[in-house]
Amino acid sequence: MKKLDLPKASQMNIGVFALVVVLVAYFFGTRTGKGKSVAGASLQLDKEIKENPLTYELSSYKQWADRVHSSMVNFFDNEKAINSVFTKMRNRSDVLQLVKSFGNRKHLLWNVGNGSMGSWFSVKLREKDIAEINEILSRNNVDFEF
Repeated sequence: MKKLDLPKASQMNIGVFALVVVLVAYFFGTRTGKGKSVAGASLQLDKEIKENPLTYELSSYKQWADRVHSSMVNFFDNEKAINSVFTKMRNRSDVLQLVKSFGNRKHLLWNVGNGSMGSWFSVKLREKDIAEINEILSRNNVDFEF
């Protein structure tokens, strides 16, 4: 029976671990930056709000943005909570105000430093989940897609 050389095994484990970390970081890093920027949403909101007034008070959008964010900060996302927020959106201005209220939020684990809502979605949600949000908006006749 051959004796295992522990230093080589440890080096190999560290190398494999480092490779996995790099691949995961690359995967999540390439998915960030997608979606509508906060500055772009803010400018677009200011312009469109004149045509389509907001449906709710501004404080509601902040609460909903916080709910969407808290639904994604854990390892397992709460898609039902996220979808429940989007069922309340009645027009494009509502969605833009929600994006604006979400702002840029950091989370080091999920590699979305200063990430907009669209960035968080692209990192944390599956394409199927984003499609479901878009379907909810479409059913509500809201002209907006993530």
